[in-house]
Amino acid sequence: MSGKDEFRRQVGTVWRMAQGGLDTLREVVVRSSQAGRLRVDLALLARQKPQLLATLGAEVIALADEGSLALPATLRQLADRVREVELRIQADSGKAHDNAFGAPRGYEPEAGNYEDELDATFDDDHDESAEAASHGKGDVR
Repeated sequence: MSGKDEFRRQVGTVWRMAQGGLDTLREVVVRSSQAGRLRVDLALLARQKPQLLATLGAEVIALADEGSLALPATLRQLADRVREVELRIQADSGKAHDNAFGAPRGYEPEAGNYEDELDATFDDDHDESAEAASHGKGDVR
């Protein structure tokens, strides 16, 4: 066997190994892609479940309230608790929009946008001093 034949044999071996590696790599990429897609699908389904349960619960309560569905005592207690929570939310939602002083939002005094008696006295004294200085009268320091 000549050197060229040996070289060709080695190149052929390397080529087959490379092809096998690429096939393996392709399979890994496909499986990873499928697993990633499955994880996304599972996450979306996990988010949908609580929404569906809430909708189901609301429908059951509505049917029970209109008399179309009789609830066992345990479910009636849960429905009553849901109503209590809803009433509390309604009652407290207005309070959440009031500021610390009990006034509705939008009526908060801004820093420096209000006057009190001390500000008015200070401004009056300052105005008199400035006026006297402009006329050459008064003691301006």
